Amino acid sequence: MKNGFWARVRLAGMAIVISVLLVLPLAGCGGAGSTTIPINLTNASDVGSLHIELVYDPAIIEVTAVKAGKLAQNAVVDSNISAPGRAIIGIVSSNGIAGTGVVASVSFKAKAKTGASALTLENVEAYSAEKLQDIMTRVSAGQYNAQSKKVDAPSITF
Repeated sequence: MKNGFWARVRLAGMAIVISVLLVLPLAGCGGAGSTTIPINLTNASDVGSLHIELVYDPAIIEVTAVKAGKLAQNAVVDSNISAPGRAIIGIVSSNGIAGTGVVASVSFKAKAKTGASALTLENVEAYSAEKLQDIMTRVSAGQYNAQSKKVDAPSITF
């Protein structure tokens, strides 16, 4: 019985990965001189899949790539950065993500020398790896200041 359950979990995870790969084109690599926006998780436990949309001001920054953070090293991370002002990120882990830290790093190039861009997380959805149930989240926005080049990271709390 237990082996059947884990087989269904792995199949569900694989179905999600295939869906993400079919729907979202793969992102390119970040260029030289890029800066990163870490997306942090706080108190994550058994997170099997995560959907995140990072919204920013495209007049201030241009997103160039998305990479897995330390918490998602053993997960599949895919993204769609083709629409200016919105980076869509999908993360799937059959083992479940747990802990506090960076789940994704978003590379960007500054387009302005002054001004600021809010770094808002929208449409965040998280599901349990073991129980396949939704997990309640709370998000906090971040900000990028073009003049000081300071990044305040957005975060997701469980």
